Amino acid sequence: MWSKFVFGLVNPRLMLGIIFSLYSLIFIERTSFITFDGSRYFCLFDDAMISLRYGWNLAHGLGAVWNPGERVEGYTNPLMVLLMALVSLLFDKHLTVLVIQLLGIIVLLAIAYVMTLMVEELPLDFTVPQRDLLKLMAVLGTLAYYPLVFWSLMGMETGLLCLTLAGSILLAFRYARLGRRRDSNLAAFLLGLSYLSRPDSALVAGLVLAFLGYAIIRQTLPLNDKIIHIVITGGVYTSIIGLHLLFRWLYYGELTPNTYTLKIGGMPLGERLRNGFGFIGLFVLESWPVMILAGLSIFMFRSLQILLLVAIFFGLIAYQVYTGGDPWIYWRILSPGMPLMWLVSSCVLLKLAAKLIQAKPDKVAEHHKERWELGLAFAGLIVVLLYSNLRFLPEISGREPVFSVAGNQINTRIGLALADITRPQATLGVITAGSIIYYADRYAFDFLGKMDKKIANLPPDLSGSVGWNGMNSVPGHNKYDLNYSIGEKKPDFVEIFQWGRQNLGELEQKYYVKVFYAGVELEVRRDSAFILWNKLR
Repeated sequence: MWSKFVFGLVNPRLMLGIIFSLYSLIFIERTSFITFDGSRYFCLFDDAMISLRYGWNLAHGLGAVWNPGERVEGYTNPLMVLLMALVSLLFDKHLTVLVIQLLGIIVLLAIAYVMTLMVEELPLDFTVPQRDLLKLMAVLGTLAYYPLVFWSLMGMETGLLCLTLAGSILLAFRYARLGRRRDSNLAAFLLGLSYLSRPDSALVAGLVLAFLGYAIIRQTLPLNDKIIHIVITGGVYTSIIGLHLLFRWLYYGELTPNTYTLKIGGMPLGERLRNGFGFIGLFVLESWPVMILAGLSIFMFRSLQILLLVAIFFGLIAYQVYTGGDPWIYWRILSPGMPLMWLVSSCVLLKLAAKLIQAKPDKVAEHHKERWELGLAFAGLIVVLLYSNLRFLPEISGREPVFSVAGNQINTRIGLALADITRPQATLGVITAGSIIYYADRYAFDFLGKMDKKIANLPPDLSGSVGWNGMNSVPGHNKYDLNYSIGEKKPDFVEIFQWGRQNLGELEQKYYVKVFYAGVELEVRRDSAFILWNKLR
């Protein structure tokens, strides 16, 4: 009766989706702000604003570039850049940002829906009410894990990667059950889209392709047909990679993006591992219940499908360690694997709840056992979710501002002010290369090298002066040369004069002056002909 009411008379998954959508709209409103011109502005995470700058320029005939005329691949998410370019064709700069955030809601809801479909593809002996509850738990896990929500609503490719990866896994499972070739080919195509979302997804794509290859071999087909099928499936995926590499070579003149050179080039493996293990410690501390449940699932179910999901999750952890960590402890690289783990954890919690109830046959009436099993498993998931989100609860509840929004507001105001008080020929020197340049729309120098090949090829600073969150040397932030970026380039505006071991305070005092415009403090070059001095004080 209870399960009929919950899963028959109402649709709890739909209710969760509606509640989440309303929360997301509130989240987007919380990340917006009113600037000195009286207008409300929206802003993505700063790295996403860099991608948006590429997308905006592409949509308006300037090419996939950060600075018009300079072909440097300073992004690692070509599919997201293409999506942003499409949106930029339809809306102005102001609304484009908002639309990207709204698309994040759709992506997250789509991930949750895919996870409900995946429940039906798991070859586990669950009853219909148990599978209904698993679907609800899969939706809850996806929509309630804050790091995935944060990155998706702040315009990063994290949600898009999660969606394409989950979709490919769903189709791989479906092929293993039904043997339809279109499922395996479409799975390979979605893996290709995962590669375009982030090329380093090739690691987990290899695991999914290995599962597909094994599933093809298991089919009752002639050997030649199996070989042809494997070749076609692999060819769909590799052709997407090949076409993208060809484009990169012809357009940017490189086989790897500048961001790869920046983060990996010159970093000794030992240093990367040291940083990676230091960074991952907090994630393990926050996610150890999920990791234990994932380990239990391998022995509890002995299912190749479950093994694949767990392998993808731990593969992402290993990759995060190998690359040396990440600047932000919001688990950007690991979040795409978490919906898979919430599904696996839900399966384990259901089995454990059933064993617990069966172990006490005299404590629970027979006609209440199912109700208690479902309720206990659902309560267990809520406890694990709360524990994993514990550090983010003040931010989720609104008692603390959303991470990065204060900086976004400052940078947006700077960008808008620079657009007003500089001529189009002015040059800008920045550490945060996203929202300032997007809204200012001026030629810029990136001090940290994401869009500067010379900086990207420098040896990294391993002194510890650019280290935080358990890392001695933060990837993507540990290569710099302010004497080159400021002293030689001589930008008309400079965001910061000190980074790591370098402090150009003397040069700042000699050549730059602090000015104010609409309450925004700016440091501009004293002798610049591209500053509208009559607007400043």
